[in-house]
Amino acid sequence: MDNYINKDRIKLARQYRGMSIKELAEKIKLSKQAISNYESGKRVPSIKELTSISIALGFPYRYFIEKNEISVNYNTTFFRSYLTAQKKYKEKQIIRLSHIRNFYSVLSNHINYPSLNLPTFDVKPTPTLAAKKLREFWGLGNAPINNLLRTVERNGILVSFFDASNDTDKIDAFTNYLNDIWIIALSKNTNSVSRLNFSIAHELGHILLHKDIMENNTEVDRKKFNKIEDEANDFASAFLLPTEEFIKEVNIYNPLFLLDGFTELKRFRKVSISAMIRKLHKLGIISNLKYTNLYKQISKRGWNKREPLDNPNDIPKTSIFRDSINLLLEKKLSVQELLDEFSNNGISLNPRDIEELLNLDENRLKIEECYDKPVINISDIINNN
Repeated sequence: MDNYINKDRIKLARQYRGMSIKELAEKIKLSKQAISNYESGKRVPSIKELTSISIALGFPYRYFIEKNEISVNYNTTFFRSYLTAQKKYKEKQIIRLSHIRNFYSVLSNHINYPSLNLPTFDVKPTPTLAAKKLREFWGLGNAPINNLLRTVERNGILVSFFDASNDTDKIDAFTNYLNDIWIIALSKNTNSVSRLNFSIAHELGHILLHKDIMENNTEVDRKKFNKIEDEANDFASAFLLPTEEFIKEVNIYNPLFLLDGFTELKRFRKVSISAMIRKLHKLGIISNLKYTNLYKQISKRGWNKREPLDNPNDIPKTSIFRDSINLLLEKKLSVQELLDEFSNNGISLNPRDIEELLNLDENRLKIEECYDKPVINISDIINNN
């Protein structure tokens, strides 16, 4: 009988749940030293002890005896919350993305995903130049982008959503890179399309401008982090609001720079009013005094919390993973066959965790009757949305 236990999985499962060694030890009535020894491999837990760990963490027992590696690299991730979010919550999200990467690998056996389609640069470009190049490369011109989420997916970048509950409410979005696969993770707490678009564009800025930092696993201090974030913000502004076109549109929609006049431009560009005002100020088109007065009005009206046209229901509900699973279950596999395939490839998770990771409806992975179903091209779906 194979008594193999994957010590790395014990730590991964604990961090996945955002639990400390002390918290896990108290939950299963073992010492902190015992848990530490299990995770380091100094001691092997008994079947009874591993069962207790499995139950406490909500992971199938099989997860801990699978030999497949789940690669985790903490330095290849940019968070927009370096100064506020706690380390363990960042680790939790990175580990979840690492599991998503493994699910993607399995799904790729059945589905033809778009290849990564990004421009390259001989030297690091300015944020504005990178934004212009990406628009040209993707054939976007200077027009508003109708569905930025789908646009990045069509060009081979994966998008995931995470539940921004109390422990992660200071994380808006982050980007992870490993083995030539980019994943942008977005908060489910995002309350508007304009905020979603800026988050995606900001992460695109990291992908184009800071790939070398990720590839080299470079750790950054706060000063460097702030510079990186400023560059990503400048990229997002240039990408969503191409300067020449934006100035023309302001002259049409709001030549007097009235606060209410930005609403229609927001409807057209799908960019927040505050982001437009910041850009106009940075371009020197509005004065410091006008900028300050506009922000005072924003605060007085409560627009700093919710702007006109902000509606969570307008946010796209789908993603490439959701589409992938739905296609497979409709045309090729039963739920049980899909779960078995994940397990056979070393990622045995409870169905509810898989649903959460892959942005599925609750109970989508309930066991159903198996039947034959007829490789699927995901582009047929994402190109029509």
